[in-house]
Amino acid sequence: MPELINIGSAIKPHSITPLKLSDPGKEKKIKEVLSCFELSRDKIVSLADLFSDLLVKGLRYDGTSPFNMQNTFIYQGLEGNESGSFLALDLGGTNYRVILVELKNGNIVREEVSHYDVPEHLRVGSGAELFDFFAKSLADFTEKHGISNKKLPLGFTFSFPTDQYALDSAYLQKWAGKYNVSGVVGQDVVKLLNEAISKIPGLDVSVVAVVNDTTGALVRGSLIDSETAIGLILGTGSNACYFEKTENMPNWKGKHKEVMLNIEWGTFSDDGRADIIKTKYDDLIDKQSLHPNLFTFEKFVGGEFFGKLVWAILVDLIEQSLIFEGRLSETLENSDNFKSEYISDIEEYVTLTVSLNIIINDL
Repeated sequence: MPELINIGSAIKPHSITPLKLSDPGKEKKIKEVLSCFELSRDKIVSLADLFSDLLVKGLRYDGTSPFNMQNTFIYQGLEGNESGSFLALDLGGTNYRVILVELKNGNIVREEVSHYDVPEHLRVGSGAELFDFFAKSLADFTEKHGISNKKLPLGFTFSFPTDQYALDSAYLQKWAGKYNVSGVVGQDVVKLLNEAISKIPGLDVSVVAVVNDTTGALVRGSLIDSETAIGLILGTGSNACYFEKTENMPNWKGKHKEVMLNIEWGTFSDDGRADIIKTKYDDLIDKQSLHPNLFTFEKFVGGEFFGKLVWAILVDLIEQSLIFEGRLSETLENSDNFKSEYISDIEEYVTLTVSLNIIINDL
């Protein structure tokens, strides 16, 4: 695995704008409420050491690590001389896209992207309905871009934990994020997609690869820089993959000297190992989630949960009469109404007062 750094020396000092209120008593109490989110250097180093240890243990595949360290069956990055036309379905925790990419000697000469909204009833419905939706969106895309008469290879980016047995075969372990579809866990998602595609006359598409979004990020990164070694996703959820030397994998069988491994680090602390940073707000978010007691680390850092985290803090402060004169609005009674993008808006606006007023009016 990549050489591990000394995390203690890598931690850089940072500053946070101090909270200042006209009421010193309320200021003190609010700071006490928020103190649970302060990470000391010792806590960070402890977590990093534990994380590194579990990465190494994961290479033994003996059940002592929560990380899947999934073999992606990809053994090198792109060489930079690839040519051809390729389709992709990209299913993430929130977004779903259909993509056409044309390469000439490693350069992208054409890229078409269409976003499709997956209705909520499909995200928690049946597998047959969901995969039929994928096939129909693919047919719509190929017709829209004038390529419905071409036979094209397709890569399927499927951003959920799987057991992968070949480049074009992956069995879903469990859903995550906003998805909880019946009839798919334990099934080969490539087979399900192929079956859905076969129902549409004239749709001549061959699924040649299934990858995690982290894998896709690393492969794309290798096209930009051949030295790229890690693919990282910080979005609705979070995960990473990297190139590992097979000599570090005791049970590896094969001729390849390196392999790309999908860590699936969202499950870090599902067993409570990282509870030193867990707060009562994290517990609340977990209990209200679609997948309680799973993907604990992802709930700490995933964008899907930022809004709910701030919502939980706001409600606590309101109930203690520390903000908003102790009055909880009807809108704030529902955790879904405080959106994660509000946090980005607050950070992005030059004039903080303007962004806060917009958000407060929404609430």
